Amino acid sequence: MFEEITNFFTALTGDFSKTEIITIVAILAILYFLAFVAKKVVFVLYNRSKNEVIVSIMERFICSLDEFADNMTNADKRAAAIDKLQSLLSYKVIRLPRFVLGWIIDMQVAEIRRLQSESEKDTDLHKD
Repeated sequence: MFEEITNFFTALTGDFSKTEIITIVAILAILYFLAFVAKKVVFVLYNRSKNEVIVSIMERFICSLDEFADNMTNADKRAAAIDKLQSLLSYKVIRLPRFVLGWIIDMQVAEIRRLQSESEKDTDLHKD
């Protein structure tokens, strides 16, 4: 893992200027923040809306989020997702180490589970 980190930073600093690195980090931070806001909005709308149509739409989003979280707890599916992300990102920008992508996925799953546990309405989708 240490060699992977070293290779990552060597490749990162060798191919990009400091401005490009700062831009990439800023874009990743903004995308992560927007993903957080989007998930939060879905759960807030689900909890506070009285409109059945909106609640139904939000339930579908929550179901998709829950399915993603469930898939990422399966080691094989998680590894496949990391491989796909790694190939997508290395095509255009940089090759992120597997542990970084795994860490990002783990944070997303934890955030989904936290939002589900804080929900005022029932978000347990495993009843059926």
